[in-house]
Amino acid sequence: LVHYNHDEYQSFSQALQSRNENVAVLAIFFDIQNQNNPDFDVISEKIQHLQTTHTNYSIDLQDRLILQFLLPKNTRNFYRYHGSFTTPPCTTNVTWLVMNQPNEIGFIQVNKIRF
Repeated sequence: LVHYNHDEYQSFSQALQSRNENVAVLAIFFDIQNQNNPDFDVISEKIQHLQTTHTNYSIDLQDRLILQFLLPKNTRNFYRYHGSFTTPPCTTNVTWLVMNQPNEIGFIQVNKIRF
């Protein structure tokens, strides 16, 4: 989940260009289970739709999405470091928060988001 201060910057690219570590990434790992995680259905459906339409690289979520449900049960323990994005151009002013406990996702949901 990538975040920036919308009150301070008009766009994501403007926040990246500021070079003041105003972009944060919250990384969550998922354990693959037999049973689906109903809180992840909205995301898996939208990603699958994005992959099949190929008309746009972003999509508006019309459904209610509560990001807290994507977090693991224990949110007190995480790793924090200053780094970069993992995709080009690998911008370096990013603060990473990596949850040290995974959440769960179903096999069917994983198959929907595989490229």
